[in-house]
Amino acid sequence: MASRPVNYCTRYTDSIIERLLSTPIPASADLFDVAEFCSAFVNELIECHDPAQSQALCGRLSHALVLLHRLCNADLPPHRIEQLKVSETPASTFPDYWGDTDTLVAYAQGVTQVLLSGTLADSLAVTMTGLLHDLVHAIEGYIKEPRVVQGAMH
Repeated sequence: MASRPVNYCTRYTDSIIERLLSTPIPASADLFDVAEFCSAFVNELIECHDPAQSQALCGRLSHALVLLHRLCNADLPPHRIEQLKVSETPASTFPDYWGDTDTLVAYAQGVTQVLLSGTLADSLAVTMTGLLHDLVHAIEGYIKEPRVVQGAMH
């Protein structure tokens, strides 16, 4: 019997997905940490071709987005505020018409729920996964965007 070639890329991706699915989000995670978890979930989701793993990643992402939504209104720890400080507030790279972070997270939650429903045609699910990927990365970028002018806070 001939052996099948080993697909190292698939094995590597599977181990990343397994780690993401088995690693809980720490209770100490702040807004930045949870945004990074969300990005990690969608990064793997967009590359995943296994329906069970896709559903599991969507489920974890859904949980992380709920947590992200809660943290959007929580105070940031001092070390995160330091990361947001600049001498002069730059122009935002985020379009004004998108609204606030709460709205964007709600959009991402909605897309995630639609994907979790499993009711989309495969081609539409791929499109919605791409949209979710881009939306989550936009949210992460917006959250981490410098916006605190040094000297303005005491």
